[in-house]
This record gives sequence, structure tokens and C-alpha cells, in this order.
Amino acid sequence: MRDVRLPLREIEWIAVTRAALGFGLGLLASGYLPRRQRRWIGWTLVALGGLSTFPLRADVMRRHMPLRRPHDEPSLATLVRD
Repeated sequence: MRDVRLPLREIEWIAVTRAALGFGLGLLASGYLPRRQRRWIGWTLVALGGLSTFPLRADVMRRHMPLRRPHDEPSLATLVRD
């Protein structure tokens, strides 16, 4: 498994985009508001949540490099088998 370090602010943005997407989908599936208003707000939230995912994902993928630790390096003992 690879470790990725993300600042708290970025984790918050990821959570907000997921919440907007989920809330928009839930609103589209519900009958809570009048149809026209529900569709407008729902699709707007789905679009904002979905489109904001791409720049965040690109940033996470840019940082997706394994962290190097001294014990991760192969030693001579692991390379030579008895």
C-alpha cells in the first residue's frame, strides 16, 4: 500500500465535493421540492461535485508517490538466499 500525504484542507475539499455530488443525486431522487426546482438544484450540485473532482484527483495523483523509508530499501540479506 502506498502512503499519500494530503493537507487537511484538501481532505476537506474532497469531502465537500463528495457531499455535493451525493446531496444532488439524493435531491434528484427525492420528491422533497417542486420538480423544476429540485431538478435545477440537483443537477447543479451534481455538476459542481463531479467537475470539481477532476482537479482534486489530478492533485492527489501528482502527490501519489511512495514515501521512502530506510527500511524499505532491500538489504543484502534479502537479496541473497541461503
